Amino acid sequence: MKILNNTQHSVFNLFLLIVVLHISACSDWFDDDEDDAGTDNSLTSSTTCYAPHLATGIFVPVVELRGPTFGNAFAIANYNANGYPVITYGPRFFEEPKLIQKFIELHECAHLSQLTSDEILANCFALQGMRNLGLTNEQENQIAIWHYSMTNIAPQYGGTGENFWNMTLACAG
Repeated sequence: MKILNNTQHSVFNLFLLIVVLHISACSDWFDDDEDDAGTDNSLTSSTTCYAPHLATGIFVPVVELRGPTFGNAFAIANYNANGYPVITYGPRFFEEPKLIQKFIELHECAHLSQLTSDEILANCFALQGMRNLGLTNEQENQIAIWHYSMTNIAPQYGGTGENFWNMTLACAG
């Protein structure tokens, strides 16, 4: 189990506060319905991700784009040439139910807000954030099933979706 140091804990609390403030007004994403998969391709999100600008360190809204991603990725988090944080959502992202889309959004946001390339840590922050916002056991099970459906994924994700999810649970507690 990963234990967060004081700096990570403070940044995580800021991450949660920002997410809570932006989700609280639009929390319909917990009312997930499988029929919602792929029906709304807009990038208007009930969450707004904030991450530090690379040059200034000031937290700024993350630019969210629709576009191609590398390989078969759902989304990619990186920084543009001007130092602004960017999440690019690929076509597969829009095929997923709202609950999974929100998990992916928080996962990618964690990469940027925590300045980490660690996939397990990003998943950990996403799960902890969703739990703090009222994720039910049934919804968490839906996310687990989604992870378990992934086979033969890259080593940085644990090699299988089952490993990825188990390492996420070990981190998130």
